[in-house]
Amino acid sequence: MAVTNTYETFEGRTGSDDSKRQVSLVRSFIVQTDAMSDDVPDLFGENLPALFSQHPSYERAWCIGRTASQMEDPFFWKITCSYNSNIDTISPSSTPSAAQTPEVANQNKGASPEEKANEANANPLTRPTDVDFSTADKEFILMDDFSPTQKPILNGNKEMFDPPVMGSRPVVSMRLEYNSATFLATTWADRVKCVNTAAFGDFGARTILLDKASAKRVYENGVKYWRITLEFLLDTKNTWDLLVNNKSYKVLQGGVLVAATDVAGITLPNGVILGTAGTPLALGVDPTELNGGLLRFRVYEDISFAWLTPIYRKIL
Repeated sequence: MAVTNTYETFEGRTGSDDSKRQVSLVRSFIVQTDAMSDDVPDLFGENLPALFSQHPSYERAWCIGRTASQMEDPFFWKITCSYNSNIDTISPSSTPSAAQTPEVANQNKGASPEEKANEANANPLTRPTDVDFSTADKEFILMDDFSPTQKPILNGNKEMFDPPVMGSRPVVSMRLEYNSATFLATTWADRVKCVNTAAFGDFGARTILLDKASAKRVYENGVKYWRITLEFLLDTKNTWDLLVNNKSYKVLQGGVLVAATDVAGITLPNGVILGTAGTPLALGVDPTELNGGLLRFRVYEDISFAWLTPIYRKIL
């Protein structure tokens, strides 16, 4: 059992391209065998294009799939070879559609036809940075509710709850996606969960947090590159410091720490909020940084965001 003859037929040749300048092509072949029992694996021999071989007339398209269907004569098969300039297509098939991976298909969305027609877009490394905005929740200690006349979040004895009641408010989430020839995981590991030490554009110092970074290897239009995704959280109302109640179950008396009690000497089950002098704040007084009732801690490292400038400037 063997293939006795293979020849290319011009019947059924098809092709397509797309907005990313990727090309899909199909070539058709007729294969003759010397036995009806020959099956599909026996057909893909030396006389047919090998997988990932180059198209004879288009140097940036490679064979990514081959399909075989038996003709009316059981000794003859029709073979279609699919070519694409994106060798990582999701579903290589005999029907050209210039299939793209999500990393390629999602690029340059929102660009105008003139921008997409720019020859620079043929090179993935010169494309603009893609950006998406959404919101995320950031927790904070809720000091007062949102009644028409705001009420402090206190129990019947004018004490704060333990643990404190937390609220959440939206901060801006910014997602940047761009292409780069290189990606060093160790470099980005040193940048994630850090905030900007100085003002960046319209954003003040310590208001931008790099929350996540990821990268995926992509091959497209003859270029091998990294598709990098950066996710930022932007808090323009506050920095990314941690504000906590200066709370204690003990107070300093005569240089000795003793249990916090009320005027009757009964231990306060929820403790007290201390002020700058280490003495409890008066009942009903909201803790602030100024009176010492709130303590600020820097839980994220400050670093230079100079690396973000060239990425951000490429936004459409």
